[in-house]
Amino acid sequence: MTPTDVDRFAIAELRRPASESGLDIEGGLVRRSSSRFCFGVEHGDYNGTELFGVGTDRFIWLAFKPNDSGRVRLLSGNFPGDGIISFTPGVVPEPRAPEIADTWGRFPFGVDHVLRREAIELSNGADIVLYGNIPGGGMSRSASVTLNLILTLLDINHVKIDDPLRIVDLAQAVETDYIGSPCGQLDQVMILFAKEGMGTHYIPRDRSISYLPLGEDTEDFRIVGLDTGTVRPGLEKSTYSVRRAECDEFAEMLGPEFAITLLADVKSPDLYQRILDMYGNTHPDHCDRLTYIFEAQQ
Repeated sequence: MTPTDVDRFAIAELRRPASESGLDIEGGLVRRSSSRFCFGVEHGDYNGTELFGVGTDRFIWLAFKPNDSGRVRLLSGNFPGDGIISFTPGVVPEPRAPEIADTWGRFPFGVDHVLRREAIELSNGADIVLYGNIPGGGMSRSASVTLNLILTLLDINHVKIDDPLRIVDLAQAVETDYIGSPCGQLDQVMILFAKEGMGTHYIPRDRSISYLPLGEDTEDFRIVGLDTGTVRPGLEKSTYSVRRAECDEFAEMLGPEFAITLLADVKSPDLYQRILDMYGNTHPDHCDRLTYIFEAQQ
């Protein structure tokens, strides 16, 4: 890949804190991971919906170089107040530990925890510096940094995983099992499989990936997002878990009567209306979840 002006700026932003902190990344490698936009259906994969989205031109850059200290040492140019995050592979805080709830260090700790749980041994030390220009909230910084860290620590330890969907599973597990954010796989899929000039179509039921060209006939085609500046505390601290639980509960409730396993199974207007007629008064919040999934699929 030929570096762009933005890449060169980012590399300078990686070198500066590395030099100031004594981390050695000179002569190392740089990996960048994107953010994403989703067009349909936002966070619907755990309800069985198909997904369609794109990667973006906002990234997290990660520079890394093995060291002989036996420790992984990380520094984020975006969170300088956290200082250097340092740990011996295999020695990290327990999942959802209160002392790491407000530090970005929970992501590398979680990667180490999940990889080791999956019998992927990490033993090599490394110096790692990160910098990102992804706006805060709603563009999947957490998935981007998690994927980047997984691929980086695998590289440092000379471990190769050929199935990219396994990388998706590992990244999801970091967020769900270690951090406590009950996410699906939308963010990880759209970031890991992103291709320039293409939209990514993902079908959770058979885990298939396909691509649709976007804007190939015009140089003026753009997808633009507006950053509202809204402060988002992360899915693990939001009402996301409540909404997801309501979807799971409603699907289980409807299963025996309507022969469905996921809310996405409700595709016909007649079936949708029958459910609203039966449960609209007694379970209005659950019906709201179904309405979102039904209309988004339509």
